[in-house]
Amino acid sequence: MLRFALLVLLIPVFGSAQTRRVQMLESYDAETFGRYQDEGRTIVLQFHSLSCDLCIQQEVVLKKIAAENDPTTPSFFQAVLSMHGNLAMLYSAKPSMLLVFRGKRLIGRETGLTNGKALRELISRSLMKSRGRPLPRSKREFKPKR
Repeated sequence: MLRFALLVLLIPVFGSAQTRRVQMLESYDAETFGRYQDEGRTIVLQFHSLSCDLCIQQEVVLKKIAAENDPTTPSFFQAVLSMHGNLAMLYSAKPSMLLVFRGKRLIGRETGLTNGKALRELISRSLMKSRGRPLPRSKREFKPKR
């Protein structure tokens, strides 16, 4: 009888742990994301699905990187595919996809990385690749020759 009572008491605890998940990264908000882009920050956007185990592993590693006190650490956002479907369609995103932005420019994308070293390499490789490129010029007004 005691075993049955313990089992009945523990089932709700274990059952709710699988359905309830603590969100660890900052949730995608268009206003905050746009402000960070206008400031020229480096941003990593993770597309997440609630049924994706790889996304949860990736999220844990991203949280560790975000907790570092390095001033070069980028800002991290998480977009849930079921809530941000238009954003996912815009970038043809799949679960566990990471997008790296520098300001408003998309400079890197990768899917399925769960290793901390590989994630850091993606960020640094994307930044180094974008450094040599000039910023796009604004369009000039057309003035006819005299």
